[in-house]
Amino acid sequence: MKIKKWLRPTGCLLVAAGLWSGPAAAEWLPEGQLFEPLLAARAESKSEVSLIQFEPAGDEAITIGATALGFTFPAFRAATARGHWQLDLFAAIQSQFNMDTSNQELINIDYFIGVPLTWRADDWSLRARLYHQSSHLGDEFILSGAAPERQNLSYEALDLLLARAVLPGLRLYGGGIWVLRKQWDALEDVGAQLGTDYVHPAAGPLGGHWVGGLDFKWTEAFRDDPQSTLIAGMRWGGTRPGQNTFTLAGQLFYGAVPFGQFFERSSFYYGITLIMVQS
Repeated sequence: MKIKKWLRPTGCLLVAAGLWSGPAAAEWLPEGQLFEPLLAARAESKSEVSLIQFEPAGDEAITIGATALGFTFPAFRAATARGHWQLDLFAAIQSQFNMDTSNQELINIDYFIGVPLTWRADDWSLRARLYHQSSHLGDEFILSGAAPERQNLSYEALDLLLARAVLPGLRLYGGGIWVLRKQWDALEDVGAQLGTDYVHPAAGPLGGHWVGGLDFKWTEAFRDDPQSTLIAGMRWGGTRPGQNTFTLAGQLFYGAVPFGQFFERSSFYYGITLIMVQS
């Protein structure tokens, strides 16, 4: 069983390696990213401030303030006959606070760190990313008595996404997720992800561009309750490599709770978000 578990991600890396045909030019510390972060997905290198109305199944709704600090550090890029390859470093911290309490107690915090290997040629792009996630409940939330039983949610995973720009501004993507090592058996082993991003080519109000994103994520851990996220709003910036983008958007979510230790429960939330990404 352990051999089969490792064969799937290893096979994906071999497919990626098959696209490599030797570097024609190399660059350390390049500008920009070959695989732009997904707008509606969570485990991405974007900084974010959100205010959401969170409605967990079976419990009272609460107002949550969510923050994220994430970045991707471009390390090395090589040009080949079959496109460009890039090796990056990725890290993100995501926190949720209960705004209905007097001290806005910390509910949960998630840490991500990883190494993405990306490829791009014309309308096609690919990202193979090995990463670690760990999740921790807030101390005051634990003392309040409302916290779930703490679990050791720490794991390493490989995800592989293939994307294609099918129309100007419209990108479709899909791929798989493989948990390689875990501390909690409830995480299971495999999953899948697919979705789309859209950036309107023409400038709109104040020089911004209308954007939208739809992301679906299914794993064995929440096989009967896949996560669905919809984001739509306006983006500014990103007209040249390495320039930050700022997005003001509304968001909707339904499915297994996406915040660390709570994923075994269902939820619905909606709200507004401000997102910053280094393109």
